[in-house]
Amino acid sequence: MYTLTLLYFGELMTQLHIGRETLRIPASRASVGQLMTALASRSGDWQVFANPQPHWHITVNKQEANADTALNNGDEIAFIAAG
Repeated sequence: MYTLTLLYFGELMTQLHIGRETLRIPASRASVGQLMTALASRSGDWQVFANPQPHWHITVNKQEANADTALNNGDEIAFIAAG
């Protein structure tokens, strides 16, 4: 299991009513895209992760990232949505 810190900014923070959380995921879900699929499975407002918008910026440990970016235990992932 990996423990990740997730940060939500802009429209996402407003829509999801959360700015930060700690999440444990199986090592088998160790990419940004797989993490987003897991977040979308929460249903409700979290479905936004099923169709990410082109104006979103995603970082892993403050470095630009995309759906294929691999995750490691202890990573900080930021989802920044400003439209």
